[in-house]
Amino acid sequence: AVVSTQSTGEEWRWFYEGRGGGWWQYDERTSTDIEHAFLKRQQRQDNDKDDEDEDGEDDDELELLIAGFIYVIDLNAMVQKRKCAPQIQRMIKRDRNIPDKKGVAGISRKKRNKRTNRLQLADGTSV
Repeated sequence: AVVSTQSTGEEWRWFYEGRGGGWWQYDERTSTDIEHAFLKRQQRQDNDKDDEDEDGEDDDELELLIAGFIYVIDLNAMVQKRKCAPQIQRMIKRDRNIPDKKGVAGISRKKRNKRTNRLQLADGTSV
């Protein structure tokens, strides 16, 4: 899920911290939604506006449906949390790429080879 900024052409990806460490990449739709909110917030800050935009909405947080749960993405604290369990938080980050990411949207980079029944990593090696 690569999001390209229109002004600079730079490509960014959004990641969330895994329970056991490491980083998972958000799916394309979620990354796009977060990137748009991030850029809107950044533009507001660059223009030295108040904490609320012109229509009265707070740009620091957005709510997204991810894997059947409503998550609150807090761009100020750079965390995600389930709306129904806000005490549990995971760090999020915006980065160009993380070569050792765990996978995308909860789908591991590791695949099981059907012929050998061994785990096959994204780089083609088997374990």
